[in-house]
Amino acid sequence: MRSLKTRLGFGLILILVVVFAIQFVLVSLAIRQVTENYMTGRMERDIDTLLANLVISPEGIPALTGHVHQQGETLPYSGHYYRIEAADQVLKSRSIWDHPFDILALPPGDSRLQREDGPLQQSLLVLSRGFMKSGYPVTISVAEDMSEVNNRIREFNRQYFLLSAGMLLLLLLLQLWLLGGSLRSLTATRLDLNRLARGETETLAVDVPQEILPLVHEINLLLERLSRRLAQTRTAVGNLAHALKTPLSVLYKISMDPVLEQKPDMQTRLKQQLAAIESTVDRELNRARLAGDGKSGHRFNPCVDVPMLIDTLRQIHSYRQLEINSQIDADTVWIANREDMLELLGNLLDNACKWAVSRVRVSLQRSHVITVEDDGPGCAPETLEMLTQRGTRLDETVAGHGLGLSIASDIVNHYNGHMTFGTSTDLGGLEVVVDLNRE
Repeated sequence: MRSLKTRLGFGLILILVVVFAIQFVLVSLAIRQVTENYMTGRMERDIDTLLANLVISPEGIPALTGHVHQQGETLPYSGHYYRIEAADQVLKSRSIWDHPFDILALPPGDSRLQREDGPLQQSLLVLSRGFMKSGYPVTISVAEDMSEVNNRIREFNRQYFLLSAGMLLLLLLLQLWLLGGSLRSLTATRLDLNRLARGETETLAVDVPQEILPLVHEINLLLERLSRRLAQTRTAVGNLAHALKTPLSVLYKISMDPVLEQKPDMQTRLKQQLAAIESTVDRELNRARLAGDGKSGHRFNPCVDVPMLIDTLRQIHSYRQLEINSQIDADTVWIANREDMLELLGNLLDNACKWAVSRVRVSLQRSHVITVEDDGPGCAPETLEMLTQRGTRLDETVAGHGLGLSIASDIVNHYNGHMTFGTSTDLGGLEVVVDLNRE
């Protein structure tokens, strides 16, 4: 899809070109019309002079008197010609020489303006009028050579075209400059959206044109609602999990009642269900605890967020004195939600801490690849093969890799990523590789 600036610019260019083309044609036609009207007026005066000096004898012989030859010109092919047809006889100016100058006779009172080819490739404008004089019908025609006038009109059109083209170009540049200035605020909004995607801002600036201000307000309102709802959901889940801890403790005590020992099958099933509920509660508590209190919509900054997460895990597993190291590509802000990444990394690292002997290592690359390793017992080859075949939705009851892997799997699937399992070459325990850069 073409940009708004391109579409507006193209429309503006089209309109200006059409307007200038129309006015160029109209001006050219007007100049020609004014010139022809001027020449026609002069030829009408010549016709009146010829008619006044025309004498027809009783025998029907026409003749011109006075100094009319100054009117008709005597220089051959001078460009000024006349022709008089009266009483079936024709009088022509000497300037026409031997060129045929045949004009149809007109009834008295009629007039006709036409163009004819003259001598020496001249372009003639011919005005003819019909009269009645001395009882005889008379047709007087006067012709003017338009070649020089046409040349001057063409020269005028050429200069006017160059002037119009220059003005058109100037107007286009001016309008494009004004258009760019008007759309500059849209560019600022687009940059704001990019900053929002990178987590560098929480809302869009409202210093925008009135036409898009409602859209910006709606986006900001939507961001605020999403942030509030996500925070409320995380808080509610954490509170619910905390609220269930006390009833679960009571139910655990009830499951140990000697009365139930008389029914071992029932007691075993009850303990299994309580263990499943406790596993779910612990998982949700971990999610609430590891996600922290970051605002929804922030983008994940590994250099800032991972050290904070590692500090939290060290406190959770402080009794084990684990060494948790991180390797992070500097100056990297991921295009991913901060809470999602904290949950993903928190569950993977928490799982690694539970099974590590003394060391856990996490690395984050600029290409959105996460690697978590530990020096624990690892996973048997047949189990690794099973985990790989089952894909990214892992069963939390798999030995050595239970709590948190389904959460991590859900997040990876949400980002269309891929999670693989293997054995750490350096540490010897489980290695989890998450690639979030998959198309």
